[in-house]
Amino acid sequence: MSAGSFGITGSFAESRLMARIRPASRIIELFILVEFACQAALLSPWVGVLRVFVRCAAFGTSLLLLFLYLPGRRIHPAVKPAAAVAVLLVLAAFNPETNTALAATMQIALYIAILAPLLWVSNLSLDQDEIRRVLVIMLAFQATSSVIGILQVYFPGQFRGNISSVIAAEGKSYLQGLLYRNAYGVLVLRPSGLTDIPGGVGMAGQYTALMGLYFFLTSRRSLMRTVAVAAALAGVVAVYLSSVKSAMICLIISLATFAALFFWRSVSDRGRRVAYWLAQRVSPWEVLAVVGAIAVGGYYLAVQIGGAGVTGATQTLTQSAPTELFYQERGRFLEYTLQVLLPQYPFGAGLGRWGMMRHYFGDPANLRSSGIWVEVQWTAWLVDGGVPLILAYTLAILIAIRFAVRCAITPNLGALGVLGALVAAIDVGLLAGTFAYVPFITSMGMDFWLLNAMLFAGVVYAQRIVNRQVAPVNETVSTGYR
Repeated sequence: MSAGSFGITGSFAESRLMARIRPASRIIELFILVEFACQAALLSPWVGVLRVFVRCAAFGTSLLLLFLYLPGRRIHPAVKPAAAVAVLLVLAAFNPETNTALAATMQIALYIAILAPLLWVSNLSLDQDEIRRVLVIMLAFQATSSVIGILQVYFPGQFRGNISSVIAAEGKSYLQGLLYRNAYGVLVLRPSGLTDIPGGVGMAGQYTALMGLYFFLTSRRSLMRTVAVAAALAGVVAVYLSSVKSAMICLIISLATFAALFFWRSVSDRGRRVAYWLAQRVSPWEVLAVVGAIAVGGYYLAVQIGGAGVTGATQTLTQSAPTELFYQERGRFLEYTLQVLLPQYPFGAGLGRWGMMRHYFGDPANLRSSGIWVEVQWTAWLVDGGVPLILAYTLAILIAIRFAVRCAITPNLGALGVLGALVAAIDVGLLAGTFAYVPFITSMGMDFWLLNAMLFAGVVYAQRIVNRQVAPVNETVSTGYR
């Protein structure tokens, strides 16, 4: 894939060029801080009756920013199918089996809030410094969550906040299924990190591992690169300690995607000059070595802390055939979706039939709209909007992945190419996660679209700078995003 695919010539890594880029807005940093503050606040016993408000605050902020930063001429290519998702949900609200008007309204608002960064971030002017600041904040929070998750296993009963009321309502027998014995023979609850969900540290660990690799590849300072590798290692340990097999599989998929894209980029760029600072600092073989080291070293450290809780989960991954393992863990939910729900609700079962929207805003006494148990994302999409919603949302995700992969393998993108590999790895991992849980109905989905929109905005803004700086010296530069 040539640089001309993006209408770009020249290298974005040249320090003299990047030094002339004006500072971008800090709005994304503020948004991320609000999101993480809301997540941490749920751990406090003082939240009480404000829990619903706190849980909705980050999504409400995303909707507010959508109105404050209305999309302009430059929009991410995934916006069109994302808009189709919104239209389909509005139509689904008129399904006679929709639970309540309030639950339907809140369900639509949740979907739009999660997709909103794709619109309001895409049109921002983002330089690489702004992107790095946002990623630093995300890495700091997720790494802290990973370390706290490790401490929760090492010091059972400590460093924990409140457990989600929905999880607690499942009863004592359900919670006992979330316990395992650590390396010291003590029963511990699956680590949650800075979430209120046992095992929730698994997602924080995935983000930490991948972002640690990004900063290892793009940082010039040895101290920062060392810290980045240590953070990545802590993230891998946290994923193993979560004892969530789907999180382990998604981590392996994400790491393999990141390493493969970086290796592909480096090999296909032979004979050309990748950004000089990147080419001089690390080779594709070093990347593969680092990825292998944190994967193996992370497992070793996790076993030393988590004991049988880690070895038992990982042995299950290797002792069964992949298809058999998937069916045992999550395949039955997908089978139920395809064999029972699909024939019954090909165009959706109405809104407010499942999850937090039904729990907080629905009417359990509505016999025409009984609750439907949803465990995986594909069930959620089918219930909310049927096959059309599945197709529209999946298309949006695939377009986002395609754009990120193109950025990752396009020469002369410098740090933006590495960002493309990071975003693509997160995208592929979260897509795999749709078979295990419901990431696109949570803040994980919002972060997915935020990162993809940041990559798009960063490429477009850098392209504009090249046009402005290089054109006077008779270099032809054209843009496809006018």
